[in-house]
Amino acid sequence: MCSSDLNVQLTPKQIDPQADGLNFNGGATWSERPTVTFTPLQGAQFTTQLLSPIPNDTLVLLSQTGWGIDRLMQVCVQFINDVGNAGSATGPTPPEPLRFQQINELAARLWRLQKSGLWAISHNQQRVPILWFREPADPDNPLVEDIAVARRMLQLPEGTNEFPVSAFPYKRRVGEIGLRCRTLLGVMFYLSQGVEAPPEHAKKGLVGVTKLPDGEPFDWNQVLGNMLHVRSGADKPSDAFVSVPYRGHWFWIEDADRESKTTFNLLNLLFWLQSASSQGKSPLLTLPVGGP
Repeated sequence: MCSSDLNVQLTPKQIDPQADGLNFNGGATWSERPTVTFTPLQGAQFTTQLLSPIPNDTLVLLSQTGWGIDRLMQVCVQFINDVGNAGSATGPTPPEPLRFQQINELAARLWRLQKSGLWAISHNQQRVPILWFREPADPDNPLVEDIAVARRMLQLPEGTNEFPVSAFPYKRRVGEIGLRCRTLLGVMFYLSQGVEAPPEHAKKGLVGVTKLPDGEPFDWNQVLGNMLHVRSGADKPSDAFVSVPYRGHWFWIEDADRESKTTFNLLNLLFWLQSASSQGKSPLLTLPVGGP
């Protein structure tokens, strides 16, 4: 059973997006100190949050705390202006391949700009999310092309480098960024394409298969890249970061697969943030006083 309060020990290693140790389990309680405590939603409230789009503010928060916009966009974003992100992948496995090339190209370009301090998504003084560019001092900098292509893909006008971000539904205005994030359930459907299904499960029709026009299976690695790879096999793995048995097979993320581990940690964070009570209860940091 899940307790009403969940106490999670957070260490610097766990907060680091590249770290290995951010763990979440709704059915357990940690009582180490210091702790961060929040009250998970239950019942209809939890279902509503599971099916509600991730707030744009969450995307801003994660971007401002060290998470790469490439991973955030590929995992969380459904649409940004007219650039879609494999829309039908947020439900049961689609029978046909989806469009994903534009969002992957845009995410890669924005990540290069983000690393160089030439792009960010943040809040202005009115707490409105804004997306902004900064021109490099050297006009021959190769990142100038990334800025130009990103602006063109998002249909952004010249003359300004700051653009307010609004959530869907919205009325498109010149110089406005319309951003719609996936639901948490949609994120899990999308990332499920990174699970390596046992061949016998596919033969029995236990998993959906996306096929090309010639009938050959579509390679979802084209969409996910190396962002998440969940392996499977008959035997319990000896080098797993996380593992779980299911239908006579083991499924796991390899301990040496840092990209998959980072995405798994991101999913944990999204689950944590999205499932926290929306009744004005932010996560509470508790520091120890005196001895243990």
